[in-house]
Amino acid sequence: MNTVEGAMVLSALTVTTGLLVSGVATLATAASARTLARDGARAAALGGDAGRWVTQRRADARVEVSQQETLKGSGLQTISVRVTLPAPLADVSANTEIVAEPPVEGEGP
Repeated sequence: MNTVEGAMVLSALTVTTGLLVSGVATLATAASARTLARDGARAAALGGDAGRWVTQRRADARVEVSQQETLKGSGLQTISVRVTLPAPLADVSANTEIVAEPPVEGEGP
């Protein structure tokens, strides 16, 4: 093999390996974002602060929490939590929606 051809093959293998490792790291970050969004939504459904819960576990996370009434007049609230994390190839985000737990009589303040 010629020196130029060897250099081209070596650089192509290096780029391919780098992209493969970055892709796997991005997929792992996406799985982490889904887990954080799900657990943050659960915390919010139980009356906790989803944004604070997520950022305690991952300081570089961006969290958006929204709440809306599920059915008009029902009193049930739907909570949506969106978590965005920086990843090697691109930022990844995950969105989870959950119905808030209704208050139980005799509990809470």
